[in-house]
Formats: sequence, structure tokens, C-alpha cells
Amino acid sequence: MKKLILKMSVSVDGFVAGPKGESAWIFRTVSDDAAKWAIDTHWNASLHLIGSRTYQDMAAWWPTAKSKFAPA
Repeated sequence: MKKLILKMSVSVDGFVAGPKGESAWIFRTVSDDAAKWAIDTHWNASLHLIGSRTYQDMAAWWPTAKSKFAPA
């Protein structure tokens, strides 16, 4: 049986995204250890599920992204 891992970015005060869905803060505040864990987890995943809003935001960005998260 495979593991189910939930990865959700939330600040200490419960902030997930701004009123217009802005979430760039997640990428500006990630530590090197957290980034390594997320990248390793994505590379080893059998399936990666995201919501429709996240998909819409990312679909145009991922194909040309230069972020360290992009290859995974």
C-alpha cells in the first residue's frame, strides 16, 4: 500500500492565499530543507493531485518555468 502525503503551505497565523488567490509568498519563504523535501517527494510520487484553481494558475507557468521546483 502506498503512502498518502498531504503537502499544504500555511503560515503560522493560518494564511493560505490572499483575497485574489495570490500565493507567491510560498516560494519566497521556503527554506532549503523544505524545498529539498518537496522536490524529493514530488520526484518519488506516483500521483500528484492539485485543485482546479492551482492547475489553472500553473498550467501556463510550468512548461517554461526556471524554478528549482519545475523539473519535478
